[in-house]
Amino acid sequence: MKKQAKFGVGIGIIVVALGFLAWLGYGESKTYYHTIAELETLSGSARTQRMRVAGTVEEGSIRHLSGRIDFVLDGEGKALPVTYIGSDPLPDTFVGKAQALVEGLCKRPGTSGGEAGSLWMYLVPLRSL
Repeated sequence: MKKQAKFGVGIGIIVVALGFLAWLGYGESKTYYHTIAELETLSGSARTQRMRVAGTVEEGSIRHLSGRIDFVLDGEGKALPVTYIGSDPLPDTFVGKAQALVEGLCKRPGTSGGEAGSLWMYLVPLRSL
């Protein structure tokens, strides 16, 4: 009976540990979808979470700089400056007036740049090479 009890406790610990790891993974992988207009109304912890934003790439806004790409997303009469820093190649369809879905962290200028009072999106690469 002692062997069965030890085995049961061991299995229980493993199940609890796996459940905890699954819960942590789920919490960190959540990404919220927001519109460009909604970004201005976000406050508190909603600003620091990963999010997705869709829009149209503004014609002529794509700037290939050293180590990053800057562009502007338009949607609902609002504009969102976006900075992509990563080594993954962008798709061939990434041109002006193309639909784009960006995923990353939304920052307020003053932390790393931009105009006062505006928001910009910093894209975190999904995988690094």
